[in-house]
Amino acid sequence: MAARMCNFLQLTAKTARPAIRNISSTSCLMIQRTQPKMKIETMKQVDVDSADIQKKLGNINMDFVRKAEKKNKERAKMHRFFRRTDWMIAAFCFSLVIGIYSYTMFAIQQEKFLDDFDMPEDIDRTEKTK
Repeated sequence: MAARMCNFLQLTAKTARPAIRNISSTSCLMIQRTQPKMKIETMKQVDVDSADIQKKLGNINMDFVRKAEKKNKERAKMHRFFRRTDWMIAAFCFSLVIGIYSYTMFAIQQEKFLDDFDMPEDIDRTEKTK
């Protein structure tokens, strides 16, 4: 089927618009290798709180629903726990970086003890030689 389609595309490319004329054998290979995507309908959410729906689903399906709700609650609890610990780790790392940077700036600041220092008078070396 894909080979027939490829041949059809190559034949129509000769007489079609310029954009379609650029179909090559590699394009045909790509057409042959791709799988058609089937459209699958997504499952709709069902509110299982009402008694008539619970009766309609039955005990077994309601047990599955309760089990799924329990697992989801545990997953949400773990998500909150790890989110909190991630924020604590991030706060620790940022404070460590700021602390190291602050200490480095403090450690390499300009020395001030030489500002008060008076230079001694020059020693007259000519007097010693006499």
